[in-house]
Amino acid sequence: MKRSYINETKFEQDFCKCMKESGWQALKLEGPRGWPDRTLLSPEGDIYFIEFKNPNGLGVLSPAQSYWMKKLEDMRFKCYVINDIKQAESILSYLTGEDDGLETA
Repeated sequence: MKRSYINETKFEQDFCKCMKESGWQALKLEGPRGWPDRTLLSPEGDIYFIEFKNPNGLGVLSPAQSYWMKKLEDMRFKCYVINDIKQAESILSYLTGEDDGLETA
């Protein structure tokens, strides 16, 4: 991934490109207000949810986003909020098997 981004959209696109190159599907699904930005499907059949925020690290979850992240986590899904490059790289490494210790949102 690049070292700096101007907006959330390009940041999200590059993250998803990296996931796809590792054999994952990074789906942009329509859902209720606050639904996570991406649903990641692993080659092994695991499902993860990602909410992207502005890569300057200052973005915050809306109440609807917080609701859905908690609801999905309560259902035992792994959910991540990504708002900076270092964090995105850490999550990429973890999900693609290059790291084994990462906490969820």
